[in-house]
Amino acid sequence: MLNTDLSDFIKASETKPYEFNVNLKITDMNQFLKDLKALVKTHWKTIFIIVLVIYLFTSYTDIKSGIMDAWSGK
Repeated sequence: MLNTDLSDFIKASETKPYEFNVNLKITDMNQFLKDLKALVKTHWKTIFIIVLVIYLFTSYTDIKSGIMDAWSGK
């Protein structure tokens, strides 16, 4: 007979105060996609502003040099 009781093999995790045990399981991918769509639908303006600020921050030197070149007539 096959023994299917796996409780003997489960170890109790010994977590220290500074360690975090994070287990993320996405059991229903459709629910995850619905939640993601709802998040984007309700907060698209905020997401757009964050992306725009990051883009402007990373390309600041190019934008600045373009404005300075246009100002000086180059």
